[in-house]
Amino acid sequence: MRKIFYHFLVLILFVLIMGCSEDNHPSELEMLETKCFTCHSRLIVCKNLDQGHEYWKNTVKRMVKKGMEIDPQSEMLIIDFLQGQGSDLSILCK
Repeated sequence: MRKIFYHFLVLILFVLIMGCSEDNHPSELEMLETKCFTCHSRLIVCKNLDQGHEYWKNTVKRMVKKGMEIDPQSEMLIIDFLQGQGSDLSILCK
């Protein structure tokens, strides 16, 4: 009986460790799909890609006031992504 208990305990610990180590955060593109493109076409984003940080910050803040639910970390990721920091935005506008 003890042997079964220890095997079960090891299995549970393994599942917990694997579940905690996975990256469960969506990518910037996935966030855009769920937070932006459900209401807006890609054209709106594509025609404003040359705008800077303040433009996208104000845009995202305005969308939050209109009801978009997003945590502060994801909000900053989207703003950074849309202003072109470390990303290839051409994939958005194909």
